[in-house]
Amino acid sequence: MSYLELAKENFDIIAVIAASFLALVLHAADLLPESYILPLILFLLSLHVLHELRAEIKHDEEVAVIHSRIRDIDTKIEAGEISLVNPGELLQHTREMALKNRGEIWWFNICINMFLSDVVFENVFKPAIENKMTTRIIPVLKDGYRDLWDREVLPKIGGCSGAEKVSEPIWTDIDENIAFIMIDAGAAGQKEADISVWGEPFMAEYMSHGGEAKKSVPRYLIHVKSSSELIYRLKDIFDRYRHKGREHD
Repeated sequence: MSYLELAKENFDIIAVIAASFLALVLHAADLLPESYILPLILFLLSLHVLHELRAEIKHDEEVAVIHSRIRDIDTKIEAGEISLVNPGELLQHTREMALKNRGEIWWFNICINMFLSDVVFENVFKPAIENKMTTRIIPVLKDGYRDLWDREVLPKIGGCSGAEKVSEPIWTDIDENIAFIMIDAGAAGQKEADISVWGEPFMAEYMSHGGEAKKSVPRYLIHVKSSSELIYRLKDIFDRYRHKGREHD
């Protein structure tokens, strides 16, 4: 810090020193009576004290603002708009999502192979179907899965209470490399979603029995909360392909 900057920050102290020195010089030259010196110095010291009090108040305000910003950052970090769901948490998380739903559920481009696993179906899809708060489930799926859906998936859905809530899938060509399940998380149309990304490392690939075909199942999920801008993007994708599928049919 330069002497000039130091002088600017401590101008009140310098003023007290300069005024006191000037008063002593004037007194020594018999130009200032001695009775004026002490009141003048006390006045200048009072100004210095007021300056320090004002600076302390300003400092406290700045500290309060900093603390407030830190709390806001901590809140955002704790809340988070998205989070990664690890393999060991998948079944529990997706079951909780299904039970949390309070309206429509959207199944977009989901991996049909997941329905074939009894464990996955019992923990992921059945709770969503049998949730009494679920009003409707709308699947938008790749056209190539029609036969597998009719042969393997429909019988499992038919065995669930509330099977009538699962709409006939909207079949279409899907170019996106993601799949997601979106739920109504509460009032005012709040939605949450779990996104799967096709391919490694988010999908695990394996060969079916007999090595006939390569299958993919989710390994990680990206959970998107209602506060995230991604929700609006996912809505746009779902609506676009839903309309595309209806036009195709």
